Amino acid sequence: MDEHVERLTIGDTPDLVVIQVYITNAYRAYRIADHYRARGVFVALGGLHVTSLPAEAAPHADAIFLGPGEQTFPVFLQHFRDGVTQPVYRSTGGRTIEDVPPIRRDLIRRRNYLVPNSIVVTRGCPQHCDFCYKDAFFQGGKTFYTQRVDAALAEIARLPGRHLYFLDDHLLGDQRFARSLFDGMKGMNRLFQGAATVDSILRGRSHRARGRRRDAQPLRRLRDADAGETCGAARNGRTSGATTPR
Repeated sequence: MDEHVERLTIGDTPDLVVIQVYITNAYRAYRIADHYRARGVFVALGGLHVTSLPAEAAPHADAIFLGPGEQTFPVFLQHFRDGVTQPVYRSTGGRTIEDVPPIRRDLIRRRNYLVPNSIVVTRGCPQHCDFCYKDAFFQGGKTFYTQRVDAALAEIARLPGRHLYFLDDHLLGDQRFARSLFDGMKGMNRLFQGAATVDSILRGRSHRARGRRRDAQPLRRLRDADAGETCGAARNGRTSGATTPR
């Protein structure tokens, strides 16, 4: 559940509690974790903050997850069922989101969100900025990878309404993937927002200026992707949008 939009009650005693920890909710997460552990509940913590400060998080959990959890969490669940859990689950390789099952969006209270159709189709970023969490979070494994285009389009097609919010760190990080994704979104009548690095947008403009149409195609799918724009438009049944530069 999401405490941003729902009230959490902690009087229950479940078999397992899993909390995703950010810097903004770390102390709150630790208090909840300590509460449940005092009741004999197994607690697992993961997320950006846990990966950044595992020694801080470990005393509040029975198991912690370092890095992305697509590969390690299924392993943990089997260990949990068998009663042989480990204190640390570290993602180091073999990363993919190609086989991630469809999100159980029926569990989300859509009416509580301004844009309930959030979606992630890539992971990580091909850039290496010294101010960004990405290199620390993805250390030891592949730093950028994408979903299958057909799976991403199928997920988009399942979403009701027009608005989409891509939560990807760098939606244009793989030009070939972005080109195929935007081609596949034609006719979906979607209005969407996503994030990309400034250089990817400027590079696309430079390609257009030199007449290099192929390399600029992903940016042509975005209507007027100017530095100040953060929204897109869908006209005449053709999907388009804009990115938020990073």
